[in-house]
Amino acid sequence: KALDPNCAVIMLTSLSNRETIEQALEAGALNYIRKDTPKEEIAKALEETIGAAFDLS
Repeated sequence: KALDPNCAVIMLTSLSNRETIEQALEAGALNYIRKDTPKEEIAKALEETIGAAFDLS
């Protein structure tokens, strides 16, 4: 995000504690997805996040 402010950053992690989520979002992530999320939900989250990122730019 620091190199390209228009980059849509999505955090994909196995961690799910509140602090990690808050840190990711404060650092510029537009979305936060756990690795154990079903692939259909990951695909939907990616589509929604990318769509929102393009709407903002």
